[in-house]
Amino acid sequence: QPSFLGRAKGIYFMKETLGDDAHPGPLFNYQKAVDYIQKAVPENEPIFVASARDDRICSADPLFYFLSDRPPATKYYEFYRGHATQDEIQKSVVEDLEKNKVHYILKRQTLDQVCSEPNLSSKTDGSKRLDQYIQAYYEPVKEFGQEQILKRKSF
Repeated sequence: QPSFLGRAKGIYFMKETLGDDAHPGPLFNYQKAVDYIQKAVPENEPIFVASARDDRICSADPLFYFLSDRPPATKYYEFYRGHATQDEIQKSVVEDLEKNKVHYILKRQTLDQVCSEPNLSSKTDGSKRLDQYIQAYYEPVKEFGQEQILKRKSF
């Protein structure tokens, strides 16, 4: 069983879902990202989980906070389309990231892939404030497939 399931006893995955280094399954890189955050981020230090693009959010991943046993840096940890794309919400998230001195962000590229619906929901209509902030103040330090760990450049 994956190490991140220590907090979620009773959840079991088929071997093909997890995979291994030679044949990674859908959760293989997710597990590596959880393990990395658990080693790099002290307990009780907040993290933030972002989509690849926060101007057109399709889904969020609040489960990552639970599995990594790290608190969210903002009250807006479960983003909803049409809400978290508003500039005032993204401004509040940026303020929370600053106030809480967030060192690590996980960008989940897989969250952006679900936005490829053949309708207007796949088009951007939201604020780019959060994406611009992350790009300006964070840099990639590790990638596990489509799971990208970013670290704050400095405070």
